[in-house]
Amino acid sequence: MSKGNSRKEYLYEIFTYKYPARIERILDTKLDAIQLERKIYSVDGRNRRVDICAIDKKNGVRYFIEFSLKSMDEIHFNQLKQLISMVKPMENTTIISCVRSISDKYLNQLAELVLLSTNRNIRIIFIRLNTELLTPILQKINKAHHLEQVPMLSSLDNEVEKHFEVIKEISCYN
Repeated sequence: MSKGNSRKEYLYEIFTYKYPARIERILDTKLDAIQLERKIYSVDGRNRRVDICAIDKKNGVRYFIEFSLKSMDEIHFNQLKQLISMVKPMENTTIISCVRSISDKYLNQLAELVLLSTNRNIRIIFIRLNTELLTPILQKINKAHHLEQVPMLSSLDNEVEKHFEVIKEISCYN
């Protein structure tokens, strides 16, 4: 959950949970068992929370989705590195990073980390989040009474046509 960005990021997570069709279209999948703020455990006992965890039961892929309403920074970068290192061998995992923007420096370092994970089946997708259109609506929803916020999330679906744009995808399969 977002700490420095009020509740707007968490509200977008709830929107994605309630209206998964947008992210399903861009991923070309059907997400099942969607969970918000799921604690993930690695083989060696480490754990961390991921914004959204889901499974595509049809093809057995596990999805970890991380959101940031700002550009990728060192904190988000380290979260993704940690997620990559926590992927279990022989498990098909797709990590999605939804951010406003990402520098080539971070893209290249994460790509290298994925490609060096030869004992894991990892796909990482970098998606640009259309914060220019989404943030003003999220700010309006965030200011509303907390009992009114979830019903108001439908305005994100009605008022913004394009939420995402794929920036880059990297895969490594053993």
